[in-house]
Amino acid sequence: MCKEIELARKHAQRGHSFSFTRQLIGISNTKLRRLLKMPEAADIQFVNGGQSLATKKRLADLHERLRGRGLSLSDESRAAMARGAEKGREKRCTKYTAFGVTGYLPELAKRFGAVSHKSVRARLQKGMAIEEALTAPYKPNPRGVIPPAFLEQVYKQRRAAAARIYPIIAKRLQPTMLQFRSSDHEIVVTQCELSRMAVDVRTSDGVVLHRLRFEKSFDSGVLFVFNDTTKGLLDFIAFEPDSPALVATA
Repeated sequence: MCKEIELARKHAQRGHSFSFTRQLIGISNTKLRRLLKMPEAADIQFVNGGQSLATKKRLADLHERLRGRGLSLSDESRAAMARGAEKGREKRCTKYTAFGVTGYLPELAKRFGAVSHKSVRARLQKGMAIEEALTAPYKPNPRGVIPPAFLEQVYKQRRAAAARIYPIIAKRLQPTMLQFRSSDHEIVVTQCELSRMAVDVRTSDGVVLHRLRFEKSFDSGVLFVFNDTTKGLLDFIAFEPDSPALVATA
């Protein structure tokens, strides 16, 4: 009995589960449970089966096999697998000829390309020739450029926004406010980041009359209207002469 208890303690300390320890010792579950109830076995604690040493080793072996390390292939088998992969690639992929070299896009892009093979493929889909698609330098799309197909819709939305804002401004205008319109003055947005905006009010010959920094909110006390066709261009602005949004121009 003492020998079996010592073996159970040893296997438990190594990280084996109850079930695996029972198999290692060669006794039944009932007998091992009866042994564990004895006073000299009170310190024996088994890990959960999912955390046992045998389970971790089994998972590690499975991982190695999935990665191919556990496979023992002959040279003939490896060659057959390579031929099969090449045949599959020939069915799925297209070969191109550029600068006298024939190959698949990844290889051609790596050898001649100024951009990735994905960019080359996108260019080919747009009708570009293979050699031009490989060598044309990357040009980022300019931000803020509206596709021609959406221009009229964008202008319509801007006109609707201007139509909604003018009645609100008319109610908030005060007789003491300074008012400027783009037909008489230049109202230039010099900075526009998130809710913050900076505006210069200039004469027709470029002299800065007022410089403002404010939040794009009615709470700032600055009233303004954007042009309905040109993004970032103000048509109207109004503010009090002592507005906190004013910045010294000197």
